[in-house]
Amino acid sequence: NLTPTPHNTLTFFTLAGNMLESARVKIAGKLKRLDKPMGWKIDIELRDFDLVAANPMLLRLVPLTFTSGHVDMFSEVRSVNGKVQGYVKPFFKKVKVISAKEHFVGIKHFAIEVVAALANWILRRSDDKTVAAKIPFHNEGAELKVDNAEALQTAIEHGFQEPIAPEL
Repeated sequence: NLTPTPHNTLTFFTLAGNMLESARVKIAGKLKRLDKPMGWKIDIELRDFDLVAANPMLLRLVPLTFTSGHVDMFSEVRSVNGKVQGYVKPFFKKVKVISAKEHFVGIKHFAIEVVAALANWILRRSDDKTVAAKIPFHNEGAELKVDNAEALQTAIEHGFQEPIAPEL
């Protein structure tokens, strides 16, 4: 339904592809194109993304190097009346950071590597070696707000109590 009508207002879409030749990406959503501003809802699923393959990109964004591991990511995002809200659920599996032969770009790179390694060690579930969290977000005007407290709480719960479901 690329041209919505008052009786059939929704436009549905699905996309699928590969990312860096390692992961499968699926995106599904619906648009309310007649709404002003346009309303929408999008579900995103990324499975088995090789973190080592992403190192060149990650080093430009955040100084963090993965020596092994994969991530699955699930996200639901919607916009109603111009307000965006949603969540991201990353599931890091068998992740290792800081190689014995690591060459640190600077003190910030070293600090982020150490914090990531400690978080992975502390928050990892012993039965399946995963670290996960549910990270809610929303916008306030042009600014994106992340609920860091809930993200930390869900990461701790996943590591020590009830695991987060790896799904939307």
